[in-house]
Amino acid sequence: MLIGHVIDAITLGPIAGAVVSINGRYATVADNQGNYTVTGLLDAGGNSDFTYVSSNNYASDYRYIRSTPHNIRLYRGQTLGANDSQ
Repeated sequence: MLIGHVIDAITLGPIAGAVVSINGRYATVADNQGNYTVTGLLDAGGNSDFTYVSSNNYASDYRYIRSTPHNIRLYRGQTLGANDSQ
């Protein structure tokens, strides 16, 4: 089992509805406060367990699990049109 919360990296506000998965096998959705609990085994061993987190309008996050709680900050994605520049 893994617990934590998902927040906006800039505003530090919670990201409700973010999908959090462990090792691509077990998944859950963050609640209105950005909190999540994934029920499943950390079973890859050797510090090789990972999370994949995604939410609309945010860049997805993939990282190795090093501790619990496992808190995640997502950055807003930005869509550019054909005539836009950065």
